[in-house]
Amino acid sequence: MRYDLIIKNGKIVKTGGVFEGDILIVQGRVSGITNSIQNVDAEQIIDAKDLFIFPGVIDPHVHLGSYSNQDFSADLRSETSAAVVGGVTTFICFLKSEGSYLSFAKTCIEEVGKNSLIDIAFHLILLDEIQIEEIPLYVKELGITSFKFFRAPRGDTVSTIQGVDDGLLLRAFQKISKEEGCLAIIHAEDLEVIREVSQKLREEGRQDAKAWSESRPSLCEEMSVCSGIILARHMKTPLCIAHLSAADSLEYIAESKAKGFPLFVETCPHYLFLTKDSPFKREPLGKVNPPLRGSSDRDSLWKAIARGIIDYIGSDHCPYTVESKGKDLWTARAGLPGIGLLLPILLSEGVNKKRIEMEDVARVCSYNPAKIFGLWPEKGTIEVGSDADLVLVDLERSVEVKPNYLHSHSDYSPYEGYRIKGWPVLTISGGRILYKDGQVFHTGKKGKYLSRKGSREIRFRNGESPRS
Repeated sequence: MRYDLIIKNGKIVKTGGVFEGDILIVQGRVSGITNSIQNVDAEQIIDAKDLFIFPGVIDPHVHLGSYSNQDFSADLRSETSAAVVGGVTTFICFLKSEGSYLSFAKTCIEEVGKNSLIDIAFHLILLDEIQIEEIPLYVKELGITSFKFFRAPRGDTVSTIQGVDDGLLLRAFQKISKEEGCLAIIHAEDLEVIREVSQKLREEGRQDAKAWSESRPSLCEEMSVCSGIILARHMKTPLCIAHLSAADSLEYIAESKAKGFPLFVETCPHYLFLTKDSPFKREPLGKVNPPLRGSSDRDSLWKAIARGIIDYIGSDHCPYTVESKGKDLWTARAGLPGIGLLLPILLSEGVNKKRIEMEDVARVCSYNPAKIFGLWPEKGTIEVGSDADLVLVDLERSVEVKPNYLHSHSDYSPYEGYRIKGWPVLTISGGRILYKDGQVFHTGKKGKYLSRKGSREIRFRNGESPRS
């Protein structure tokens, strides 16, 4: 048999351990895994000696289309290039629109097949009663099974996005709970607390980055996390907490998980690396919601990954340029570019600093997001029959972060000037080599839209989470 691609002599990383082996690939899928390859014929053979082979990273938290000065199609082209530099072979993008999503989402789906290097799925941000009523249609007709909500009093906005009050959230949770394998995602910050605290800081004329962190204290995240869990538990709605930034709610989360409630928690690379004291060339360039916290919160988040309290990592990537970000702290847009640094930060600050193990990286970057968001078993693992989505990593490679290295439309990085140790050297998606040693390859087949049917893994008991 002639194989399309063979990767030999690598150290294969799975949630159950690391072992040496060779990976055989045919027609975009893994067709065999062996440690005794001999006399085989292949179109291409890659020697992965001294390299670690991870399942392709799944980034379940990406924003495109309204976060830069280019349109959705252009963002697909530039940001999927940035993705493969960082070993991301699949991401889930949030769509945001007014009124029914049926037509808008179908247009976005068509653009994926024309412009994306990698496979992409969608979440929907639900803003109003029309969209909430159409949840069953979005599941059936669009293959979208995860829905995000920004909590706020009716009529208020969160970061320019229309908020959903608890009454509408209750109605939405009821709808989602009736759709098998679907889940809700919440942006957990209490807007009333933020409004009260931030007013004084603005009146004082504060423009320093710490003022943004002070204006959105960890209290407002803890309140929203805990009340969101309570509401979801009563509605029997599987729930994801997006971008957890602080330590305060971790124990309540752990207790809820231990009771068997289908609860999943995300944090982001910037909360694992940067703090409210990190310097930026211009203060608003570090503005993000929730804001950056202190070093003790950062340390607690790393421990929560190791303990399994945090289930997955999302970049919350927003490809702003310096110009589109804005200059004034209070009016600048919130969000950071970071898709290309998700895996390197986990390797550099996690594995190389002995905060977590290699298996933890595979779990939170690939295995868990695939299971939670209905992409398993094609994605998230290295098994016979799975998609040949792979990233080869040099754990010793050290690179100083520069924006042009990351291939994003964004012309800055919040990590610029920092030295990161542990980088992808080759990224493969569906058996196609898309990135190698600093070069992105755009020729050949495009990525595809991933229609999902919901996850069979999200309902669990006795504190089990989707991990091996």
